[in-house]
Amino acid sequence: AASKRERSQRAGEGDHVDEIIVDVRSNTPLVSTMAMMELGALGPTEKVIDVLIQSLKEKKNPGQAALILGGFGSAAGRAVPALLPYLSDQTAGPNVIQALGRIGVGDDAVIAGLRKTVADEKSPYRGLAASSLGVLKSSSAVPELRLALSAPEKYTRILAANALAALGSEATPAIPDLIGLLKDPDPDIRVSAMEALGMIGPTAAAAVPQIERQLQFPDRRLKESSVAA
Repeated sequence: AASKRERSQRAGEGDHVDEIIVDVRSNTPLVSTMAMMELGALGPTEKVIDVLIQSLKEKKNPGQAALILGGFGSAAGRAVPALLPYLSDQTAGPNVIQALGRIGVGDDAVIAGLRKTVADEKSPYRGLAASSLGVLKSSSAVPELRLALSAPEKYTRILAANALAALGSEATPAIPDLIGLLKDPDPDIRVSAMEALGMIGPTAAAAVPQIERQLQFPDRRLKESSVAA
């Protein structure tokens, strides 16, 4: 297969891409995945993006298609409508959520879909969706991010706190929730909460006594995060 592709490259780039496209549509997952990786190496050309969008529409290896499109960043903006239907997909969902954050198209449909995922207590991808909202700096998502701070899953709480940190002073309504996390028995949770409060800034001054208490613990990360906050 490699030598065939090498001949194709010598014959012309267009023929080479056409051969890869044939493999993208393969019913063998490994073949399709490798072909999409090759497309990713070619960069975000119109033809490459068209092929990946079509793969999403045809439900052909959507998780891998999302991974490649996410790597293209903002250049893959027009792929967003094809990605959105997979937000809650059990297999492709994680890659789609991360791709939407990396593409950085903060349109209403993207934000609404990610907020819905964060608010869904049954979704295993709440933390990932929170992280993408942080990357997109979506201040409208503060209510959902506050809800996620009380999620039973540790890393959902951490990623929600990190997303609020990315919003800075726009996350002011979440200050009481973040102060509450400073009493969490898990030091990782407390570190994330302190970092968020520090990024929010002066409006979080009410948290200072709770932050100072963290200096009493032997955990070095708690001390360093307390001082930084």
